[in-house]
Amino acid sequence: MTTGARTVDPATILKVYGVDGTEHTDRTFYDHLMGTGDMLRRWGCDEHVCLAGYFHAFYGTEGTTEYKSPMALSARGELRARIGDAAEELVYLYCVSRDRHEYGLDVVRPAGWSIKNRLAPPARIAVPRATLIDLAVIDAANLVEQFARMSRVTRAWFRVARRQGYIAALPYLPAPGRDAVRATLAWL
Repeated sequence: MTTGARTVDPATILKVYGVDGTEHTDRTFYDHLMGTGDMLRRWGCDEHVCLAGYFHAFYGTEGTTEYKSPMALSARGELRARIGDAAEELVYLYCVSRDRHEYGLDVVRPAGWSIKNRLAPPARIAVPRATLIDLAVIDAANLVEQFARMSRVTRAWFRVARRQGYIAALPYLPAPGRDAVRATLAWL
């Protein structure tokens, strides 16, 4: 992958930070991150979105208490230097978001797009609509990549708590992403 004038090899970067030894939904964290980024690539997403997919949980996310984050938020500049400004900004926003499943519900608003900041509730971070759509696409790939490995209880919880957000995001996903999310939601 090329970003700006540099070539980025997500696999090498991820291994440098040791994510290949951390478990995540019956795989390694490395496999999950690579699977998410590769899925975004197959969906035909822009380069910065694909790169963000490979690192989408690098700073930790809501609900990821089972493992230590590979990088602290205070080291954002290090990741930015490796993957570029646009991709790192998406990684940061994804990681600090609360209620990521609501991206699809939020993007349909006529104005005032923002995400909930899980690190400083009830604060919100204003974002452009295009950024919110990119985040919804990354979250959809994250869901599809790991859904089959989630416990039956977790999948049932998605039926109640998160389905509407993913359905609302469907019109904003690339066609292969829409098909994948529809197939995943059919499990519900």
